[in-house]
Amino acid sequence: LSYRKPTRKSETTFIHNTTIRTFDSRSTGTTSLDMETLLKASQTLSKEIYLESLLQKMLRILIENAGADKGILFLEDHGQWFIQGEIYADGREKVLHALLLADAKELVSGKAVNYVLNSKKLFVVNSAKEDSRIEEEKRTTFKSLLCLPIINQNKLIGLLYLENSLIEGAFSSERVSLLSALASQIAISIENAVLYENLEAKVAERTDSLAKSKIEIEKQHNLLETVLKDLQDSINYAKRIQSAILPRTNALKNAISDHFVFYMPRDVVSGDFYWTTEINIRSIETEQANSLSGKLVHKKQIFVVADCTGHGVPGAFMSMIGINLLNQVVTEKQIHQPNLILWAVDSALRVLLKQNDAGSQDGMDMALVTIDKESKVLEFAGAKRPLIYFKDGEITEIKGIAKSIGGHEREIAKFEKHTISTENTTFYLFSDGYPDQIGGEEHKKFLIRNFRTLLTQIHQLPMEEQKQILEQSLEEWIGKGRQIDDILVAGFRFE
Repeated sequence: LSYRKPTRKSETTFIHNTTIRTFDSRSTGTTSLDMETLLKASQTLSKEIYLESLLQKMLRILIENAGADKGILFLEDHGQWFIQGEIYADGREKVLHALLLADAKELVSGKAVNYVLNSKKLFVVNSAKEDSRIEEEKRTTFKSLLCLPIINQNKLIGLLYLENSLIEGAFSSERVSLLSALASQIAISIENAVLYENLEAKVAERTDSLAKSKIEIEKQHNLLETVLKDLQDSINYAKRIQSAILPRTNALKNAISDHFVFYMPRDVVSGDFYWTTEINIRSIETEQANSLSGKLVHKKQIFVVADCTGHGVPGAFMSMIGINLLNQVVTEKQIHQPNLILWAVDSALRVLLKQNDAGSQDGMDMALVTIDKESKVLEFAGAKRPLIYFKDGEITEIKGIAKSIGGHEREIAKFEKHTISTENTTFYLFSDGYPDQIGGEEHKKFLIRNFRTLLTQIHQLPMEEQKQILEQSLEEWIGKGRQIDDILVAGFRFE
């Protein structure tokens, strides 16, 4: 498919003999576009810097997964809107051209397109024959319609126009939500590809003059900085989202007063995360036992340290999935046994990523504890992550089972629960980032045995001082090297 620069004259290029994977447009399910597809699509588009290839991949992704049998892409150029791409699900033809919107009345619903252009909001038609907003239009060959704005930095740069001519209600709220999320990545990718293409064109046109002109070199350098800044801004935005869903410092302090969390992402965003919540446990025994004292519920604090597959943006995607599943299992379903929580999160992740059908093999290692302050008991379960604790100066390590949450293993895991008294005990949960860090004179891993030795030396110190020593020791170990993984260590003490 060749990208055609918009002109004021209608131009059309037909590409024949192109194989397109088709879908059943009679299906109203949302399995065509789910979280796994969104992750893969976002990763695919974010890697593409050439506009021609980006438009081709984007249109194929949309027509294969969006529930439409027709898709049109509009882009703005010098204040006018052009059809830049057109694709059909049946594979008979695929068209890329530069056709003015004003000349495309037979191809699209004018009211839908004009509404999005004016409001920057999406336009959904679940039933063309019953929707009063388009009843005056002569062209109503479709049954369902979705017109979606593509916005970057509050600027409307494009429109996605999708039709389904076979069924009503093709664009469910879940599918629209996922397409809206994908549109954010599309906006960034298009803007970056346009900038990159403009940059390439200018470099090609001025190669001779750039060699002689320092001013022109500086202009190109500034343009490249703009592209990089846009990329960095989008990553920083992802960091703000991830930071917002991690527990607040005050919430942690209220939950466990004597604690520290050493959290050091390798990149701007992280695949490691920590999570905590307090739940009220109701049971016949609890209610009967507490009725005399006037207490209505029995409270438990749940704390999690997890290490997801990957680093950076892909790892951050997985961390948000993990936090969402923990909220569903613990807060909504009120599961509070640590081994059952891990089992439920493992089962939900496998369904979400279709891992039982050879889907994504991503997963996460997780250490989870529940703390009952009233009975002074801590319960632990781990998926490839251990719990280390000190009581009366003696160190004990309880290993999690040798299986991750999710991943390639097909067998259903049986997570084990361990119970420990919290009296005069200091506990540590951590990802593998600290023990696996490369450094020292021989450039080797720090190793778990050295990590245990370090904890033995510092476990009786105040928690904040322990955190400082861990940070300083790691900095000295890395030296002039680089951090190779996300790092997360959490410690807490009970009297």
